[in-house]
Order: sequence, then C-alpha cells, then structure tokens
Amino acid sequence: MCTTKYKLSNYLIDAGKDAATWRRNEASRIKKFATNDPPILPTSVVVRKAKEQRLLEKYGLEFGDPALNLLKSAEYGKLVGSIRSIGLHKFNCIYWLPQQIQLYNSRCRKDNNASLAIDATGSIAKRSNAGAQHIFLYQCVLITADGSILCFQMVSADQRSLIISSFLSHILAANAPIPPVVVTDFGWSLLIAVAQIFGQCANFNDYLEKWYNAITYKNQSLPSTYMRLDICHLLSTITRWPSMKGKEKTLIRRFYKRCIGKAR
Repeated sequence: MCTTKYKLSNYLIDAGKDAATWRRNEASRIKKFATNDPPILPTSVVVRKAKEQRLLEKYGLEFGDPALNLLKSAEYGKLVGSIRSIGLHKFNCIYWLPQQIQLYNSRCRKDNNASLAIDATGSIAKRSNAGAQHIFLYQCVLITADGSILCFQMVSADQRSLIISSFLSHILAANAPIPPVVVTDFGWSLLIAVAQIFGQCANFNDYLEKWYNAITYKNQSLPSTYMRLDICHLLSTITRWPSMKGKEKTLIRRFYKRCIGKAR
C-alpha cells in the first residue's frame, strides 16, 4: 500500500469516517460546483478498498476467511467474554453474553419447574458452496413463570452428539445449574447429548432404563433432568407424510393432529 493510501486509510479508521463521506467532503474542498472530478480524487471504491485492506492488516485478519476473523475477534474487542469455543476444521462456535447466563442462573435456581427448550435450525445460515456441510444454529431458551429468555447458542457444521455434548458441557462448566426439564425435538444426536450431559447417564438407553426402573419400583435412582419431546415436531412430521397431503385429506390430518395433541 502506497504512502498516500496508507495515511488516508489510517485517517478514515481513526476518524470513524466512511469512504463516501470522505470523498464528498474532499470533492467540495478541491473542485468548483458543477465541474468534473479531478484525476487526483480517488473513487469511493478505491478509498473503501484501501480502508478495508488496512483494517485487515491492522487487526491481523484475513480477507475472505470469516472463521479465522471470528477467532481473532474472540481474543480482543467486543466479543471477549461472549465466545466460549471455536472449532475451525468443522466450523462450530459456542457463545452467550454474560447477561444471558446471569439471567439463566437466577431464574433457573428459583423455579423448580423451569424448562430449557433446545432447538436447531439449518435455514438461518448460508453454505459457502453447494458441497459444503449444512450449518445449524442451536438455541437454548429457558421457560419459567417469569417468561422465556434466550440463554445459550451454538453455530455448528457438525451435528454429531459429541459436538452437542461439548456445547452442553461448556454450559455446566460455567457453573450453570442443570435444568429440571429439557424440551427437545426428535433429533437422535440431541437426545443422546442431553441424556449424557444434563441427565448424567451413560447413554440414552441408560436414561430410558433408569426411568423405567423408577416407574416399576425397581430403582429410585433418577436422571438429573427430565427430557420431554416437543409435540409440535411430531405433528409437523406427520402432516408431511405423502398419505396426508392434499385438500381431500384435510379432515384426516386434523383428526390425527387432535389425537396426538390429546395424548401428549
């Protein structure tokens, strides 16, 4: 970067000015009204690019690599204390604000019926290319008598149970209490992770066996949390069955949805 661009980009960064504003002010200073721009006046694109390159160089970031840039941002600046873990081989990022975990701790400890709803969606993040892995956003919402609040988040391209277990382990490692009730969908990886970390069981089969033994009075050792499946996911799955599609199947769909809703 030449000396002129270097000085200009540093000035824009320090002054907090954007390229268009600087160019408009500079044009008013060096040229008369209604005249053409002089060759010495750079375009907004050139100024913007110079500022971008200087920002990347100044903070040790790399152009076109958002994962590495996020890792750098987690070490300093406004993201310090919010990002708990970052994985780059198969991208994942665990994060929450200090205020989120404070609210979770205070509300969860004073409400014995608190429930934590964990859900994942793959429609919020765009893949870098057609062959890339789907990126899912995992969100944990605490539901108490005081209302519901978003507490913990993870963005991950790896949906295996060990990655989700790592996410939940980070929550407990921050001295957060285990929620009395956990509401999930029918995702197998999520069920295994919740049973192991929050339920403190060897695996999902061990979780089911403990509850079965408790019901049949064979054992009183219960898992640390109670898992409840979200009935809405089941209803959505059933309504997408090929045998349930079509206007002529409206009453049948309604019948099944009402029966499942009553049976929960």
